[in-house]
Amino acid sequence: MRYWVGIFAAAALSCQSAWAKKEESVIVGGKPMPISVYFQRMMGGGPILDEPDLKAAVAKAEAFPLGTKENPVRAESPAGQRAYLSRLKCPDNSTPSFMRAGISARVFMALS
Repeated sequence: MRYWVGIFAAAALSCQSAWAKKEESVIVGGKPMPISVYFQRMMGGGPILDEPDLKAAVAKAEAFPLGTKENPVRAESPAGQRAYLSRLKCPDNSTPSFMRAGISARVFMALS
């Protein structure tokens, strides 16, 4: 019995170490970043990109008109998104109505 427990424990540890070595990554600024580093930077409130990468990303985005897929309008937090959308004006000088598409979605739907 002890023999099988030892084998099971050794197998579990070897599997755990194999899983721990393979960390998923996300593409940030065109480069892979370990997902643990991405979440640490995101939750820390600081920039996700390093300064040179941020400057390169901004320069690349500025080649496109603001508000396009390639150069989206950026706002910090849902409150910042609402503040930006509240300042928009339609051609007839009315304000568009909008609603949030979901709690984790970063997309607002324009209603009118």
